[in-house]
Amino acid sequence: MVFHVDYWDYLGWRDTFADPEFTQRQQNYAGSGRISSVYTPAIVIKGNEWRGFFRRHQPDLSVGEETGTLSLKTDLKFARISFDSSGYGINSKLTAHLAVLGFGIESDIGNGENRGRTLVEDFVVLDHNSSQQQTAHHQWQFMVPSNWSIDSKRLAIVAWVSELNNPAPLQAVGGWLPAKI
Repeated sequence: MVFHVDYWDYLGWRDTFADPEFTQRQQNYAGSGRISSVYTPAIVIKGNEWRGFFRRHQPDLSVGEETGTLSLKTDLKFARISFDSSGYGINSKLTAHLAVLGFGIESDIGNGENRGRTLVEDFVVLDHNSSQQQTAHHQWQFMVPSNWSIDSKRLAIVAWVSELNNPAPLQAVGGWLPAKI
């Protein structure tokens, strides 16, 4: 997922996908020591900074220790997330996250290093919401946003859970949405 930040907007071209909350999210990662500094592109895998991109290394995408079962169900108006961690020793409070992603989005760049280019972008976070644990049974409900001013060739929905004071995902799940919801 790509959380576009707004700290480059001063260059004369405002990133239409940037959100001050995404910048704050990155600053929180830096403050927690999970990334070394605030920069673009900051790549975070399994909750920690990964800089192998610059050396063309492949990231470790192996599945870690099993922590439970996460499910996401949506009727396109509401998304329901549940996480069964019984038997896995997850006793802390959890935060659920829900994001809608856009794919094949074309952006005409007016200024900066990409001035005059049209970028085609994937995995763009169009909407992100999170909620701390509301029930003892690790269940959450979110409204699925449907007002898009961005022309996306495909949409996806992604959910993940993390411990309250640890942004590293315990589990993640996702799937495709209809192009127009």
